[in-house]
Amino acid sequence: MLVILFLLPSTLLAQDQAAWEKGFLNPPPECRPEVFFDFMGGLISKEGLTKDLEAMQQAGSAAS
Repeated sequence: MLVILFLLPSTLLAQDQAAWEKGFLNPPPECRPEVFFDFMGGLISKEGLTKDLEAMQQAGSAAS
């Protein structure tokens, strides 16, 4: 019985670690990075914004 008490926490810890690793490799949408645009004083052009969004899309961002 004493052995079970020592093995149970390590088994639970291994399960928690596996879940953590899975979540780290494929995080849920609410935990993924986002982009915040702040155009100070209107310093933006349509061409510049288009180039920025195209570059993000090429890099694999979810900019659509």
